[in-house]
Amino acid sequence: MRINLFGNLRISLAGRPITAVNTNRLRSLIAYLILHGDAPQPRERLAFMLWPASTESQARTNLRQLLHHLKRALPPECNVLVTDNFAVQWRRDAGCAIDTVDFQAAIAEAASARTENDRAREIQSLTTAAQLYEDDLMPGLYDDWLTPLREDYRVRVSEVLHRLATLFEERQEYAAAIPCAQRLVSLDSLCESHHQLLIRLHAANHGRSSALRAYPQCMRVLRREMGVEPGPNSNGSCPDHPVRWPKVGSACISTNR
Repeated sequence: MRINLFGNLRISLAGRPITAVNTNRLRSLIAYLILHGDAPQPRERLAFMLWPASTESQARTNLRQLLHHLKRALPPECNVLVTDNFAVQWRRDAGCAIDTVDFQAAIAEAASARTENDRAREIQSLTTAAQLYEDDLMPGLYDDWLTPLREDYRVRVSEVLHRLATLFEERQEYAAAIPCAQRLVSLDSLCESHHQLLIRLHAANHGRSSALRAYPQCMRVLRREMGVEPGPNSNGSCPDHPVRWPKVGSACISTNR
């Protein structure tokens, strides 16, 4: 079985989609259990999280019914959902691949490779992590508990993409680094250093016109959203451009951090 939490929830078995997990409550429950699969989750906590305005007895009844629906929605051979009278757990199992778990494993593998100064393995692991992050974590759900986790994964993938772009830049593989920088800008267009990185990579890749297009885009975003100008560049002016390049290495000004 394969479960994807990046983007809209997708569950498949042997390549066939499982579509019965089709309500926001079911999606929220399965996402919470998977993302907290390292320990059993008390029923009281789950009931209060899903029905905070209900009485305790009503919330527990609702949870019992929802778990029944979830069990029926999953294939009969799925045995990773473990329940008793006190707690519920989505048990980690090799037969159930989960993109968030694979994402974290790839980051850990990259960190190990970096410690061992194995740049090729680090790049491979970071590339795997970047590919797994197809979109934000469950963007169609608006549960309060999900917001900090979603932001944490955005921070992690930003670190992955920045490190990957840096490694490609060191190897002068600018064409490979540019898509990483473009994704960084898409993830957080208010982070000035993301724009700086993209402009620098375009220039290094002999993409003069691309670099010149990227800088006005940076200016427009910062002016519209923040009412500020890009920082001055201590390393010189952008060729053929009336304004100066953003200062490389300046801090992010994102309001999302």
